Amino acid sequence: MFKKIVIHLTDPVCLCLDQNLTWTTVSTASGPSLNIWCKDCDTRLEVPNKQFKALFYLDYEYQGKPLAKPPPMSEGLADVIDMQDYFRRKPHGPPS
Repeated sequence: MFKKIVIHLTDPVCLCLDQNLTWTTVSTASGPSLNIWCKDCDTRLEVPNKQFKALFYLDYEYQGKPLAKPPPMSEGLADVIDMQDYFRRKPHGPPS
């Protein structure tokens, strides 16, 4: 799905000289979060979804939802209505 993901952190996750970091998304009690941890010292950092900011560069422009097809246009000046069928289906009541 993704070709390349770059995550820029404002502060280091741990104090290791060579930060061997990995990440995943997790579902927590406060909602979805980005979970980052160091494989060497196992220091973990959780970034809640509200604080996580992302910018996406797409290879192809998003096409959006397809538009609904408009109803077919009448070919003549007026549509032909079968009045006998109309009166048979019309509920009885005051004239409309």
